[in-house]
Amino acid sequence: MNKQQQISSFCVKSIEEDRIFTGYASVFDCVDFQNDQVLPGAFSKSLSAWQEKGMWPKMLWQHNHHHPIGEWLDMREDAKGLWVKGHLLLDVRKGREAYALLKRNVVNGLSIGFSLEKAAFSPKGHQLLQEVHLHEISLVTFAANPKAQVEWVKSIDMTTEYRLAHVAGMLVRKITKDQNFEMRI
Repeated sequence: MNKQQQISSFCVKSIEEDRIFTGYASVFDCVDFQNDQVLPGAFSKSLSAWQEKGMWPKMLWQHNHHHPIGEWLDMREDAKGLWVKGHLLLDVRKGREAYALLKRNVVNGLSIGFSLEKAAFSPKGHQLLQEVHLHEISLVTFAANPKAQVEWVKSIDMTTEYRLAHVAGMLVRKITKDQNFEMRI
C-alpha cells in the first residue's frame, strides 16, 4: 500500500482562546483536484482502529513530519464528511505560526495522509475512495476543494490580550498591596 495524501478544504467553525478548532478534514461526495472522491464510510475502520489505540492520527504542518503543530482531540464521520476537533500547541513555533495564519484566514485547508485500502472508479473516471487508513491530518495552505473555506474564527486579538494582561497585572499589584481588596464580578 502506498501512503497517499488528499488535500481537502475544511471549515473552521470556531477557534477559541485555548486554540481549539473544529472543521471538516474531508467532505464526502466531492471530486477534488486529484480526481478523488471520498465516499461515506471510508474512514470508519480507520477511526475505530485509532480509537482502540486510545489516540488519533498526528496533526502536522504542511505534511512535514518534522513539524507536528498540535493534537487531534476528536474526529468522526457524519453526513457531511470527516469532522475533526483539534488543539494547536503554542509552545511549538510552527503551532504559533499556524494559529496566526488560521486566525487571519490565510491558511484554510486540511489534507489527509492515508493508505488506500479499497477503491473503485466511477463511470466518469474519477477514483472512488471506499476505505482509507488515516496516518495524519495536516493544516495546509492550498486545498483541493476551493469551495470549502474557513467560515469563522473566534479569537482575542493581541491588543486585547495585552490589555487583559495589563489589567491582570494591575489587579495582582492591588491585591498584594491592599489586604482588604475585594473583587466583585
